[in-house]
Amino acid sequence: MHDAREAAAGHEALIVSHQQPVWMARSYVEGRRLWHDPRQRQCSLASLTTFTYADDTVVSVAYSEPAADLVPVRVDKKFSAGA
Repeated sequence: MHDAREAAAGHEALIVSHQQPVWMARSYVEGRRLWHDPRQRQCSLASLTTFTYADDTVVSVAYSEPAADLVPVRVDKKFSAGA
């Protein structure tokens, strides 16, 4: 993130990554412990985690899911024949 911020100074940068590096960076920036339950991550298919900087400091983190309608609906109810 540091290298991308420097290279894009005054502009926007995009980094494409898997869940774990995104979640670890977000946890670090938000002051949370780095060990966690992966099932509790807020990091879905094609989600965007935005880190906004003021100079060298992250001043905000935002999360969005622009492709939320592509994520399969999670069904917690177990299938039961004849039910």
